[in-house]
This record gives sequence, C-alpha cells and structure tokens, in this order.
Amino acid sequence: MAENGKPTDGAVVDVSTNQQGAEQKPQSKVLTLTEEELNQKLQSESDKRVSEALKTSKAKWEQDYEQRVKKERDEAERLARMNEEDRKKEEDKKREEQLSIREHALHRKEMENEAMRILSQKDLPVTFAPQLLGETAEDTQSRISEFQKAWNSELDKRVAEKLKGKIPPADSTQARKSDINEHIRNMARR
Repeated sequence: MAENGKPTDGAVVDVSTNQQGAEQKPQSKVLTLTEEELNQKLQSESDKRVSEALKTSKAKWEQDYEQRVKKERDEAERLARMNEEDRKKEEDKKREEQLSIREHALHRKEMENEAMRILSQKDLPVTFAPQLLGETAEDTQSRISEFQKAWNSELDKRVAEKLKGKIPPADSTQARKSDINEHIRNMARR
C-alpha cells in the first residue's frame, strides 16, 4: 500500500477518520481477477522478489570480493616493503600455519575414524562419531563409554515399555494348536 492510503495494485481504498480524528482501518473493495491475471500478478511479484534477492546477493558478493582483493593487495605491498630475509620468515610462518591447519584436520579425521571403529565394535550407531569426538583419544574413549551407558539404558527402557503388559501365556503354542485342532473337529462335525 502506498503512503497516500492508496494500494499499489490499483484497488480503491476508503480511508476515513473517526470523531477523534484517528484513522480507521481502510475498507478495500473486492478486486476480481481472472485466473490468468492472477497468475500474471503472482509471477510479477515473485520476479520482483527474486530480482531483489539477486541484487542483495550480488552486492554482498562484490563487497566480499573487494575486501579480499584489498586484503591481498595490502599483504603483497607489505611483503614488497620487507627485505628478503623478513619476507622469507613471513612466508615460512604462513606455511607453518597452513601446515598446522592441515595437521589438525588430519588428526580430527583420524580421531573420527577411530571413534567409528570403536562404536562399530561396541555395536553402537557410528553416525554419532562426530558428536563424540574429544581433544584426545582418552577423552573420545570416555565419551563413547558414557554414550554406551546412556544408549543401553534408554534402549532397555524402550524394550521394557514395548513388552509391558504383553506377557504371553505359559504354553501359548500348545494352547493355539489345541484351539485349531478343536476348531477343525467342530468344522468337520457340521
């Protein structure tokens, strides 16, 4: 709806004021559209929303890109001002940081694989491995042990709940056989 009280879709709106001078709710008239016109309006509105979202995303992407370029340019200028020895130290430091990140990721992956192996050995779901990882192997092992206790406890509760009230008769198979035999005899007598 536009600021002047008129809707943007062309429908007429009656804005009135009460005795105190406050605006009352607008009373709009019913706008009748054919199915084709309705589909066109809906398509137009959705096109507007999509194009707005694209503009926003593009602006954000461009801003991020410009920031990265500026950061890299500043870093290159900083390195260019350094002497050869300082530049070499800086590059070595960056390599060590990257290597440390890779080693950490590799260590985490190894820990996750070990956790999956332990879970599998204990007949526990391996999908919980990422949540059970600790900083060390001992920490991971203790988390898995705690999980196993909780898992088995909850599993026992659920099984007991399902079996509750469904105690089979002492010799249910024999009782069913005799009932079937008796039923067959009754059928044969008829």
